[in-house]
Amino acid sequence: MFLRTARGRGSVLALALGAASPALAAIDLVGATSATFSWQPASGPVAGYVVYQLCEVDGQTQKSNVVTNQVTLLAQACSAFSVQVAAYSAGGAQVLGPRSDPSETVRFLPAPTEPPAPDPGGAGDPPPDDPEAPAPAPAIHLDFNADGRSDVLLHDAGKGGLERWSVQSGQLTGRAVLPRISLSARIVGNGDYDGDGFADLLALDAGQAFVWLLHGTAPIGGGPVGEEIGLDGSIEGSGDYDGDGVSDVLVRRPALGRVELWSMDGGQIVAVATLAPDPGPGWRVIGSGDHDADGVSDVLWRNAVNGRLVRWRMLERGQFETLTLPTPVGAAWEGVAVGDYDANGCADVLWRNAASGDLMASFFEGGAPTATLRLQPQKAQPRREVVGSGDFDGDGRSDLLIRQRRSRTLSVWTLDGARVKAKDSVAELERGWLPAGVGDESPSTHRW
Repeated sequence: MFLRTARGRGSVLALALGAASPALAAIDLVGATSATFSWQPASGPVAGYVVYQLCEVDGQTQKSNVVTNQVTLLAQACSAFSVQVAAYSAGGAQVLGPRSDPSETVRFLPAPTEPPAPDPGGAGDPPPDDPEAPAPAPAIHLDFNADGRSDVLLHDAGKGGLERWSVQSGQLTGRAVLPRISLSARIVGNGDYDGDGFADLLALDAGQAFVWLLHGTAPIGGGPVGEEIGLDGSIEGSGDYDGDGVSDVLVRRPALGRVELWSMDGGQIVAVATLAPDPGPGWRVIGSGDHDADGVSDVLWRNAVNGRLVRWRMLERGQFETLTLPTPVGAAWEGVAVGDYDANGCADVLWRNAASGDLMASFFEGGAPTATLRLQPQKAQPRREVVGSGDFDGDGRSDLLIRQRRSRTLSVWTLDGARVKAKDSVAELERGWLPAGVGDESPSTHRW
């Protein structure tokens, strides 16, 4: 098996796996932040490859699954490492072939003529109380029928039932019943994971993620994706983080101390990248939205203690830059939704006061909040919960799906910026049924 790596200041370096060399010299990549490895495809029915990144400093091994004979590994995950590759067979259980011999050691060295940047494109460990890596993303509407309007997904957790409803003339209409899911599963994301223009669903069941590919409301494929993330792991968002037109998945794995990006295509994971160390329990993802209108979803993080806001501006696959944003609201406010409420092409952030239930919106331009306004008209209502954000009337502006705790009434607030144009009670939910998600709010913000 033959392997090579590139992106070392533009040089292309050949690495021979399995070569009988008495002493493998290290390859130094000066000023680089990533290395791309490729190898000759294995013979036979191969479904993909497991890539082993053998870190020199701590002796740990990190694994990535890819379906092509190429992988890009980042300096931030490990500054000096060698690589091994093993192929696995197609069909049935994953059967690994033998590992290749280790490659030469690749070392990432800082550029000697440039001072170290505070945020080298996502590389580097953030301070314990300061995650140098997070930001918001563009709204992905839960649009099953591709009509340009968001739909509402309802879930009966006690029976595993799923139903899709459209919003028309201030009412839920067009009921469509989806196949039931496991009673232990929950919907944790939605997006177009196969690139066919129709919304798909992502579920989590006992630490295993499942993708459910849909055409309208008709299942057309899917199944388990990725390795188990454990009961402490979480799906933190879905968005097009690499600009290829297909939704990807943001995964947080505290037990392993890292945040991962699962790049998707055709409903399958095509690459797994470790983005950064996990910033710690004080930091939460608000959502994924395109805050600077560059066509790529970003990730927005917030510190629950001091309210600090940090944006990961996603670049090419697996790379980002960290931007610290002005703090628009105090720690008493929680980020509950991401959407373009003023139709300027940039995703905004909706805040809820945990004590009063008041709602405010931070309006973004060029990647940063330019104004934060209280929605008008509204009355303080502590039991008010935002359970979704999407464009329910097709005017290009995101609206809100609202529910009062201990109430079965579901309402839609139609927005024009900070102005609430209408408040329509769209349904009285039957016992056991709750919204499963709409728009692109982070699953971690769910309160019901």
